[in-house]
Amino acid sequence: MNLERFARWSEEYRQQLQAAVNAKPTEYAFRPEHAPQVAARILTSMAASGAHNAPPMFGINKDGRAMKATCKALGLKHTYTAINAYLRGEETPQ
Repeated sequence: MNLERFARWSEEYRQQLQAAVNAKPTEYAFRPEHAPQVAARILTSMAASGAHNAPPMFGINKDGRAMKATCKALGLKHTYTAINAYLRGEETPQ
């Protein structure tokens, strides 16, 4: 996993998850004040997968509001292929 890209992804995802939960709290199984802990768990899972040469998005749902918004903010296609390539530091599919 490319640590610089993962850091960018992490920061953007944290912001997007907080914004998504604040905007539509009834769509989430946790309260807005718990978004930082939820983001940390998801990002830890992604980091662990990437460290073991599994795709960083292994077992992560890309279809949530925050994931979609993160992809958009980083200029990525909303696909596992594009997200994993980005997080590995590879050229992303267009």
